[in-house]
Amino acid sequence: MVIMNKIFFSIIIPTYNQGKFLEKCIKSCLDQTYKNYEIIVIDNNSTDITFDVLKKYENKIIYKRIDNDGVISKSRNVALNISRGNWIALLDSDDYFFKNKLEEAKNTIQRNNFDVFSNSEWISDKLGNFNKIWFYGNKEKNFYLDLIKFGNSISTSSSIIKKDFLNQNLINFNEDKEIRNIADYDFFLSIAKKKGKFFFYNKPLGFHLMHQESTSFKSKNTHLITLKKLLNNHLKSRDINEKEFNFSLFNLLIIDMIGDKDIKLFKKLIELCKIFLTSPVRTTFIIFRILNKYIKSIILNLIYKKYLS
Repeated sequence: MVIMNKIFFSIIIPTYNQGKFLEKCIKSCLDQTYKNYEIIVIDNNSTDITFDVLKKYENKIIYKRIDNDGVISKSRNVALNISRGNWIALLDSDDYFFKNKLEEAKNTIQRNNFDVFSNSEWISDKLGNFNKIWFYGNKEKNFYLDLIKFGNSISTSSSIIKKDFLNQNLINFNEDKEIRNIADYDFFLSIAKKKGKFFFYNKPLGFHLMHQESTSFKSKNTHLITLKKLLNNHLKSRDINEKEFNFSLFNLLIIDMIGDKDIKLFKKLIELCKIFLTSPVRTTFIIFRILNKYIKSIILNLIYKKYLS
């Protein structure tokens, strides 16, 4: 890793007992074709093989061991405070980058004017096979309201944020324990509310691993409750109105119903029909948007499949 006068990227990796994934994560950073970056790993007092893995790379990374009290935002904020890069590249310790991720991001940054870069990612299935693509964002002018109405459409490991924008707007990760599982959503809402410009890059530049130990699986039962609390905070602070709040809850309930594998298909169809009869226009709009994203994912999957070889 070559360190120049001014570091361009700070790669921030919070971790806790993810030692079996961490080495591949770090190696994907060290293998980058673009070399002007630093790697910051914040370990939440892991008790597995994490320390042994990090010991191998002690001369190539910045490493801190802390107690974040179960709040990953604390780890990310520690890393933000010590970072020296112009841009902050977020990466979860069980995900990893394509080797040209930073190079393509740097080239895009130089050609455009924005505050957040977000690329598509390959997502693994339950067997660990990367066979589908997730893309993020949309073309709405008011991205803050879009995030409110339709939920988070960005991934932490896909995102690179301009540090000056965060500093100028006093934005960091929310350390409130009650929303700790969706603090990334709150983080992107804060950026969007401050009129941050988002650039969504369709080409996949990373891999997002889904597994039983990931936060996505662990927080499944409390996710909807936490989302309601976060949205209610925005309603109380008058950043959104009652109509926007209700639209968001309506959408979240549909998404939660469609994604819940424990509910039988027949029961799902009955509930969806009830919702449709209650508000046919709104339901049609939301379902159309879901289908549109699904079709786009299929198209992108076919276009970029060669990059997996």
